Formats: sequence, structure tokens, C-alpha cells
Amino acid sequence: MDQNKLEQEIEKLIELINYHNWRYYVLQDPEISDQEYDTLLEKLKELEKKTGIIKPYSPTQRITYAMSSEFTKEKHLSPVLSLEAVYETEGLKSFLKSLLRTTKQESLDLVCELKFDGVSLSLIYKREGDKFIFHKALTRGDGIYGEDVTPNAKTIKTIPMILYLEDKNVEYIQIKGEVVLYKKDLELINEQRRKEGLPEFRNTRNAASGSLRQLDPSITAKRNLKFFAYDIKFFDNQKHELLIYTKLSEILKLLEEQKFIASPHHKTCKINSYENIQELEEYYQWAKNTKEKMEFDIDGVVFKLDKIELHKILGNTLKTYKWAIAYKFHTNISITKILDVSLEVGRTGIITPVAILEPITIEGATIKNASLHNFEYIKTKDIRIGDYVEIIRAGKVIPEVLRVVKELRTEDTQEIQIPRNCPSCNSELKEDPPFLICTNSKCTSKIIAQIVHWFSKEAMDVDISEGIISKLVRARIVSDIADMYYLKPSDLAVVGNLGKKSASKLYNSIQNTRERPFENILYGLGIPEVGLRNSKALAQKFKNIQELMNSTIGDLTSIEGIGKEIATQIIQYFKNPENIKLIQKLKQVMKNM
Repeated sequence: MDQNKLEQEIEKLIELINYHNWRYYVLQDPEISDQEYDTLLEKLKELEKKTGIIKPYSPTQRITYAMSSEFTKEKHLSPVLSLEAVYETEGLKSFLKSLLRTTKQESLDLVCELKFDGVSLSLIYKREGDKFIFHKALTRGDGIYGEDVTPNAKTIKTIPMILYLEDKNVEYIQIKGEVVLYKKDLELINEQRRKEGLPEFRNTRNAASGSLRQLDPSITAKRNLKFFAYDIKFFDNQKHELLIYTKLSEILKLLEEQKFIASPHHKTCKINSYENIQELEEYYQWAKNTKEKMEFDIDGVVFKLDKIELHKILGNTLKTYKWAIAYKFHTNISITKILDVSLEVGRTGIITPVAILEPITIEGATIKNASLHNFEYIKTKDIRIGDYVEIIRAGKVIPEVLRVVKELRTEDTQEIQIPRNCPSCNSELKEDPPFLICTNSKCTSKIIAQIVHWFSKEAMDVDISEGIISKLVRARIVSDIADMYYLKPSDLAVVGNLGKKSASKLYNSIQNTRERPFENILYGLGIPEVGLRNSKALAQKFKNIQELMNSTIGDLTSIEGIGKEIATQIIQYFKNPENIKLIQKLKQVMKNM
């Protein structure tokens, strides 16, 4: 498909997704399921990545948790993030292996909980005398800011209006949990809506969301919503977090004492090996086998580290906690054949094997590729070229191989060879289990990926295609990010096959980024584990790149969301001579370095 047709397809997708955003967030009356919506959004992301065409009005360029104009935005006392999801045993084992390695613990206690299919809600209680009075309720929003739905939350009878705590240092309490609607209550609501000639709610989650965001709290009060609490945090009068309890299991007990419904059916399990997960699997199977009999809907289970001090060590990404995982029930599985395997080189040099598939349609999207993650993943699952495999797409940007259908394996399948050299520059690869990494700083594919990241929306926000960047790098006109600022309009015109006006516009767009804020520069550098949220936090702590380069592990871990693992990655980044060289070059062109 040529570029014009791809652009037309992108425009149609944008129009369709924006329509469904309006139906969901403004009218609170979605026409499609969450999975159908995710399929459209991931298709758009795929096309934008493929073409480099990213419109400023694209849904991918804005926070997807749109705020209704009728509700005000408020900041959470601490972020309310999501959970990374896995769908099979190998993914769970990989997570547990990482936990054991990073925490350096011989064994770990994990709190097992159901994954409620509802709406996240954060409650804030404020000290008044010797009591804590319900003060505010915020939806998750973008994780940092949520919608203030306090009047509606007050109608939920399972939310206590008063809490009691003896600690005199605490001024604020934050309770995190989920608003759910029981299945029987959905039936009653839909029965009434049918009588009134109104459209029925598709499921309990949509009904809970629509009920919580009613402009008239009296309507919310009739819906019989429930609040399941699963976390509590404490803050002093400066809103600094206080560590009072050391375990999540203790917190769940406290929540019960404070008269909350504390995460129904939770339990604590111990593991001493990522292979020995029988208790976790038994909890998952129990939940899966009994979910239809439960009063409320669930779509998986959640495993969280019990010891809270380890949460700080592990930290979180921009969107998810690193100390917890959602083990979700399988959905949207299809079978197809692996035709070949290609190798992709990322901006950090990690080699990612990607399965080339016999095209298959899942949720209306044509799937041609699936991530194989790394060669340890391939070995564990015994994946071969020519195999028929189960493909799962639910919640994934890129589909992945769930398992090999060995009953369909033939004699002509081929084992996937582990490369010794980089597929781009032919340099010898470094082993950093489970990854293979190209350490050559001059690797063409790495440089292209780094420059693409630098000019992304969250960094420099320049609409330049990967194709143009690739041509500039392969023609040796640029060798790193900084070289892009010394290009002439004529360079862009010739290499990008652009008209004089377009080349001049692109040139000006690049030059205008010289004054981008420090937080965008940090994000653009692509420091491992430093996403947009951590970039903002670092920019608030450090005035410039030199201050950050001189920081210690202690300086870094004092920042909320940055654990020891992320801090170590930052320190290591600034020890690399090639990174220092790039920073020195960028200082010459970027005002806020």
C-alpha cells in the first residue's frame, strides 16, 4: 500500500477512534467493547510506527483517559497505576524470576488477589481531630490526575465516612480500590432501563463506570455499587508518604478493621523458586473455575509482593508497578503458522526475534507478526519455524505466541538459530540473559531507533518519518541525534524527497526543539527505565544534565517511583563514554541541558 493510501487509512482510524472516545467518555454509552476499542487503537499505533505519519490530533498523542468537562481534575496523593499483564505460566515465571533476581531474596511472600472487572477509585481521608473524615474520591485518570467524583462516591454504602488511626503523624490517608457492580444488580438495572426504553449496559464494568460518573448523585445511589479496597497509604501534613505498615497482608487486615470490603478472597503464598509456583497456579485455577459462580465479574488474578519495602526497590514504570503482575484469563486466541523469524534491533541494542506469521484476523485486525521476546522464551516454549502456534492479542500492542500446537508439528520444521552477530552491523552480540545485545554504538539500526525516539511526541515532538531518518543515517549524513541539528533544508529535501516548502518546514521544526524543556530532553535520551513520568520527576529534582550526572543512588531513590534498579540503570548510563560524548554534543545545540 502506498503512502497516500496509508495516510487515508490513518485518517479513517483517527475519525473512528475519536467517535468511540466521545461515546465512551462524554455520552458514557459505548457501542463497542474495550477489546474492540484496543484493537482499533493498536492498529493506529502500528500504522503510525510503520509510516512515521503521526497527526497532532491522533488519539495516540493525547492521554486516553479523557476528562469530562463536568468533572474537575485533582492530583492523587500517590500515583494510581495499572498492572502489567501475562496470560500464561511462562510469563508469570519470567516475572517471578525477575523479582527474585532484583530483590536478592531467597524466598518471597506474595499476596494473591482477584482482578476485579470494575473501575479504579482512589479515596482521600483528612484528619479532623482524632478522626479521619472522607474528603475526596478520584478516578484513576492518567494515574497522576483523576476526576473528582466525590458526591457520587459518597453514595456508595461500602465506603466508610470516618476512619480511625492512632498514629499522630498522619494527616492524610489514601485508600485505593475498585468500584464494582454485582451481576444481580446489573440485571435489575437493565430490567428497569428496558421498561424506560433506554439501552441496556453491556456488562458490569460499563455499568459501574457509567454509574460512578453520573452528574446526578441520586442516580448513582440507586445503582448499589460496591467498593473493594486493596491498598492504603499514609501521609504527613506536607503530604510526604509515611511507612507505617511493612506488609500488604497487614494493610488488608487493617482495611477490614476499618470496615471496608478488603479485596475478597485474598490469600498469601510463599515462593522460593520461579519454577515452584504450584500455590499460585492453584489460586489462578480456582478463580478461573469459580468466576461464573461469583457475585461479581473478574478477568484474572493479581500477585503482589507482600513486603512493602521491596516496592520502593523495584519502583514502577510510567504506567505500571514493577512489584505486581496481573495473571489474566486467556481471550482472543487463534492458531496460525510461523513462516519465518526476523530480528529487530532496538535503540538500546536488544535483539528481539519476531515471528512472521501466515496472516490471521483477530478482532477485525489482520495479524502478520508476533513478538517472540527473546531466545530464552523461544527455547522454553520450543518454538520452531513451520510450527502452528496459538496467538494471543488481548491487551498487547504486538501479539505474542502463547504456545506451540505440537499435535500439528511436521518433520520439516526448523529450529530458530540464536545469532552470534548483530543482524544490522554484524558486531558480536553480548549475552545479558535473557537478552542478546548489540553493544556497537555505531550500529545503524540502533542509531535510527534512537533518533526516532528523540523526535517522538513525548520528546521533541517533530513529525519526521522513520524512513527519512533511516536514509540520513544510512547515507552517513548523520551519525547521532546531535547531527540532526546541523542539517540544511537541502539535505532534508534531497534525502526525504521533499519539496522546498516541506523541507524548510521540517528543518524549522527540528531547529525549534532547541528550547524544549529538560524533562523532554531526558525522555528523548532514552535512558533505560526512564519513561515520561520518571523524566518529569528527575527534571523537578535536578536543574540540568550535569547535576543528574553527578547524582548518587541515594539522590535518585529519594524520588518517588525510582527504585534501586532504575537508579542503577541511570548511573550506568552516565558511565558510558559514548553517552557522555553524545551529551557533550547536545549541550552545544540544546538550551536546557
